[in-house]
Amino acid sequence: MMDDWSIISHPMHRTISCVAAWLLVIVIGGCGPAPSAANPVHALAARPAIGSAEASSTAVPAATIAAPPSSTATTPSPAADGAPYWLISLNAIDLMRAHGASGALVDRLFDNRHSYIIVGPRQTNPLANALTVENFTNVGVDNVAHGQGIAAAITDHRLVKGVDAISYDDENWAFTPRPEIVDPVGYTKRASDLAHHAGLAFISTPGMDLATSPRGRIQALPQSFYTFVSDGYLSVAKYDDLFELQLENAETMPYFASLSLEAERRVRLINPKALFLLQLTSNPNKQRVSVQQLIHDFQATKGFVDGYALTIPNSVAICPSCGQPRIATMVDFLKWYSKSRP
Repeated sequence: MMDDWSIISHPMHRTISCVAAWLLVIVIGGCGPAPSAANPVHALAARPAIGSAEASSTAVPAATIAAPPSSTATTPSPAADGAPYWLISLNAIDLMRAHGASGALVDRLFDNRHSYIIVGPRQTNPLANALTVENFTNVGVDNVAHGQGIAAAITDHRLVKGVDAISYDDENWAFTPRPEIVDPVGYTKRASDLAHHAGLAFISTPGMDLATSPRGRIQALPQSFYTFVSDGYLSVAKYDDLFELQLENAETMPYFASLSLEAERRVRLINPKALFLLQLTSNPNKQRVSVQQLIHDFQATKGFVDGYALTIPNSVAICPSCGQPRIATMVDFLKWYSKSRP
């Protein structure tokens, strides 16, 4: 989900003035587990389309409903006219502006109360109506290796100006401390409690690579997804206002929509109040994604998700298998979406 190192809350920002851009870029989700060609079959009914009356009245068994987030002030605003919620970094928006995305397109899609814009410590959200998000990869550590922690940022009043929400991107990588990698549910609860106590919305974006084999090895998709579910890691959603499913490394696989739907069904049972976002990426790990593929994935999932997290990976250092950033692919996808709206 994240596109640039500069949007990680990192203490190095206090000392770094200028470093080559490709070394400063990082994407939420990193490389993550690569996909395999397996094609699981799931007999799950489709949800009503985004924004429909039927969708808003979908029943959930009472016994499965988790406690709602602690702060009613963090409840997301409803999207108008069936439009999806968006989660996107300011860096991704700037990249697209430089590659053919007009100001009018950006404003139409993202300058509203159902768009969440991730900004870095030195950035200001220029979209007046959109919500501002600060992203973190750890909760309690505050050092050069792992970046600024959520707890210290709140306690020391170091959050970005005008922040509305905090996102917690814990993954099996160097930016999340080991204790948090092995206990994602516990640390997600702590992060959520901190955010809600500060009056902020909370977004969790856990990596599928948190679920490893019995020997601690990162697994390929779809096995990593099944292990993630069996390990109980989807239960992080009970602490969320928004939950993002990082399944982008399966975008070109035939099981992308079915796994997304299975996750969505499970998350709705865990926390029916949380918004369910699905990540769409222009150049995920070891895959070449076309505009047509993004359109296909969007159309196959729009009937049951609340929105999308859009990313443009361009980190050679963090995800060497992601290849060159396909900025134009994301721009063309959004142009298509804008034209397809009523």
